[in-house]
Amino acid sequence: MRVAWAASADATDLDTEGPLLRAAARSIGLHESVAIWDDESVDWSVFDLVVIRATWDYWRRPAAFLDWCERVSAATRLRNDLDVIRWNIDKRYLADLDAAGLPVVSSTFVSPDDALVLDLSELGEVVVKPTVSAGSNDTLRLDDPDQIEAAIGRLTASGRTAMVQPYVASVDRRGERGIVAIDGAVSHTFLKGPLLEPGGGADVDGLFAREHIELVTPSAPELELAGATLEWIADRFGPQLYARVDLVEDVDGPKILEVELIEPGLFFQIDPPAAARFAAAVRSRGAG
Repeated sequence: MRVAWAASADATDLDTEGPLLRAAARSIGLHESVAIWDDESVDWSVFDLVVIRATWDYWRRPAAFLDWCERVSAATRLRNDLDVIRWNIDKRYLADLDAAGLPVVSSTFVSPDDALVLDLSELGEVVVKPTVSAGSNDTLRLDDPDQIEAAIGRLTASGRTAMVQPYVASVDRRGERGIVAIDGAVSHTFLKGPLLEPGGGADVDGLFAREHIELVTPSAPELELAGATLEWIADRFGPQLYARVDLVEDVDGPKILEVELIEPGLFFQIDPPAAARFAAAVRSRGAG
């Protein structure tokens, strides 16, 4: 069985989880290799399965990335599935989760064609970012109305849709929780420390911001919310190879900040056995 880990040209090492994942895959007999997603010389049909792992520059050319996903899906198996990638690539998917009754961080979207109707003086501290983004690029934490308006304006002037969310204060104290699922089952949970500086953004190094990550035990409400989210995704799109549900603790309990279904960091380095679980799931998907 031949498996390709799809990556960007600047991330062929698959970051810190790469060595663990590749070793785990080889240990169970998978013929694995890393392939650059936008390398026109790659024949994707020679692989039994293409797993998106580190395509962290896709947000710069989302239309080209979706075209690539369609070509690969026509040639072989792509994971995660094409339909869920189309849905998850734009953070306006949060409106669907909200409509389904899942608690999400309040999100307002401003497209290039929209008039700005937000009362900026009432917002307080917010996060402004594009709806198609990755690695904390172009993400700002602001409380000055003029700066907020300018940040939204820069995004919409460039043809992108801006997303505005209240900054959840608990992130400064306890960080975020990322609940990682493999084949629909929770594998491990990590704590991600705060990234955004007040009045500014994150320390982006290359494709993404460097993060403080450590293993943590999730609370019962966090597991319950992650489980409900994964169930909703499976009901709509079918079971996915991997998922990451990012949660923050608000005044009334955990809320969904994002659901990562395209190329999330899974941080096997904090729970090495998870790499073996992932490799086994890959083998099962490729053989199915």
